[in-house]
Amino acid sequence: MGGKSQPEYPGASQVFALGGKTLFWSTASPRMDPSDMQEWPISYEELTPYYNIAERIMNVSKGYTQDSTLTTIMLDILRGSGFPEVTELPTAVDLSATKFGQVHSNALFSSIAFLGSALNLRPFDLAVNARAVQILSENGSATGLRVMTPDKKSYHIRAKTIVVSASTWETPRLLLHSGIQGKAIGHYLNEPLQKRCHR
Repeated sequence: MGGKSQPEYPGASQVFALGGKTLFWSTASPRMDPSDMQEWPISYEELTPYYNIAERIMNVSKGYTQDSTLTTIMLDILRGSGFPEVTELPTAVDLSATKFGQVHSNALFSSIAFLGSALNLRPFDLAVNARAVQILSENGSATGLRVMTPDKKSYHIRAKTIVVSASTWETPRLLLHSGIQGKAIGHYLNEPLQKRCHR
């Protein structure tokens, strides 16, 4: 940053909540450009199947902004200014109508919807007011989590399978604090600018 200080946001706070940042995001879902990944240990092509899965689950399409007056004006300005490749912004908005027994009442996607879908498969326990602070392991295999409550009480939760999905900063923090090694951990970080939090 050339010695310049980072911007400050007085009164801002980091939110830890069930559902994560998708409770606050702006629903824009552009893919990373392949040119941004030239130094990454994985290629854009390797990520493509995962992009496809995520976009299908989140109902990502260009239909929400397509043909809107504002979008059309902006695209015309950009294309006339030397950016012929620009297109409508892909958004995670479910535009399908409720029919044939399928319920489409939540237009804007949030990861909390996964919990509702999971209830249709099997029952599960949900720990609330508990922040994961360490992945527990024995003989190189994960065995559970250590979590803490807001009043700093510690609990152990045993698990056979652990999926770490704590966003750009919390995922490497949790892995490094747990002593889990990896050349990519803490590197190649990307925090989409389209996500924003509101007070």
